[in-house]
Amino acid sequence: MGRYQEIRKSFKWDQVWDTYRGDKECWFNIGYEAVGKHADSNRRDKIAVRVVDFADGGAEEMTYGELDQAAGRMINFLHDLGLSEGDRIATMLEPCSELYTTTVAAWLGGFELVPLSPLFGPDAANYRIREAGVEAVVTSPKRREKIDVESIKHLNHMLTAGDPTDLTANDDCPFSEYAAYDPEYQVVKTDPDDTCTIQYTSGTTGPPKGVMAKHAIIVSMYPGFTWAADHRPEHEYFGAGPPAWSYGLFGCTAFALSKGMGTIAYRGKFEPQPFVDVLETYGITNVFAPPTLLRQLSQSDVDFDALDLDVELVATAGEPLDSNTIEWAQGTLDATIVDHYGFTEGAMAINNYSFDDWEIKPGSMGKPAPGFDVRVLDRDEDIEVERNEVGEIAIRTEDACLNATGYLDMPEKTEETWGGKWIRTDDLGRVDEDGYFWFEGRADDVILSAGHRIGPTEVENTLLTHDAISEAGVVGLPDQERGEIVAAFIVLTDNYEASNELKEEVQKFVREELAKTKYPRKITFMDDLPKTNSGKIRRKELRER
Repeated sequence: MGRYQEIRKSFKWDQVWDTYRGDKECWFNIGYEAVGKHADSNRRDKIAVRVVDFADGGAEEMTYGELDQAAGRMINFLHDLGLSEGDRIATMLEPCSELYTTTVAAWLGGFELVPLSPLFGPDAANYRIREAGVEAVVTSPKRREKIDVESIKHLNHMLTAGDPTDLTANDDCPFSEYAAYDPEYQVVKTDPDDTCTIQYTSGTTGPPKGVMAKHAIIVSMYPGFTWAADHRPEHEYFGAGPPAWSYGLFGCTAFALSKGMGTIAYRGKFEPQPFVDVLETYGITNVFAPPTLLRQLSQSDVDFDALDLDVELVATAGEPLDSNTIEWAQGTLDATIVDHYGFTEGAMAINNYSFDDWEIKPGSMGKPAPGFDVRVLDRDEDIEVERNEVGEIAIRTEDACLNATGYLDMPEKTEETWGGKWIRTDDLGRVDEDGYFWFEGRADDVILSAGHRIGPTEVENTLLTHDAISEAGVVGLPDQERGEIVAAFIVLTDNYEASNELKEEVQKFVREELAKTKYPRKITFMDDLPKTNSGKIRRKELRER
């Protein structure tokens, strides 16, 4: 019996709970597990977070003790502003000390964090701030301009990180004021199922949904990040996942910190050379890199033969990893490549593993994580399909420890997703004769581009606010580097004519109004969009054009 079979057979969730200071029957706080407990231990002076600036190579560093004290000051600052347990705080920053201070403070203080991508435009940011009932936003002066403070009545505090002289509004509060407060705090003894974070995820039939991630999310993550991503204190870790992204926030940050290994993040535009400089300079042994990033590395002119690298394992997730990139990474980095699969609502439920006797099938997602019953079901019934037959990937909810408890203010959708015996993923897959899972695409129309899940409805709604556009249909099209790209099919209003200049204008408009990650890289002008009798856009026909 191999190592995987041994662990899967003997696995018990109670043994996982025993590895944490918190308790499933009493209280469990993700901030305490990530930082607080280490600040009270011999790891107090170990680097918890290092942020490398790709523009100049400089780095910010915070030890566990420094991060714990900064979070304590921030908690007391927020209390002084009038915020209390359960209030929601949004962050809209690139990786920096202010981001990690706010994140840990929100968790330790029993607030609910709402992470916003710094790439968001006004539409995406303001929608999430409104829907989540956010009371305070921590951002930079540049990004603060995207937030419609006047129209969001419950948004009472804008905390601007950076030089106080850069404040763009008189009623903004400099983030730096937190430093004057006492670092002593009382960790809030949250229930394991209490919400720590509202993580927005894209859908196809409506606007983004706020997933209520629970404090015990790092318990559900334990199998995938212990036996697949191989998070151990002795590793030097580079978690190159954006902290506003679920994997970047909970895997690269919370879980890595909880294991005492610390984390390195980067800010600025990704470039291959600064990335490998981090690998070499800090002796990185364990790294997370999205598939798109790995593909960019494989196509770069970096002289890997001239580097002295110590990388042992590369974990990747967010989109399918092709076999060519796996073979390149194995050969060039001389490291184990671990591709694994998960989703915000459920868990990192299917993985390849870091065991010496584990066989990797290039392109496969791997096998179910210990503690999870994962099947490929018929799309219409809770019946498992035959081997090598395509169906929908689903996780059995009974006896499983899942990431989240529901969608914010969406009881019917919550019941639909979490209320039955299976939580369905809307991802299509198959299981081969050896029990390995293979990703076969999305069952819905969500676009997987460079690790980002992009809902077409959100992009269409932004497109329709442009004066030139009367109708818009958005789909994902295959792309060698990014997996998929956003493609828009547009019907113009009478006063406009199709041109390359208009395409560029529309692309710029979506980048600025919605998000840099969500703009249509391909635009096709049409006289009419194909529709059903009920008026719905036939996305399948658009994809086939």
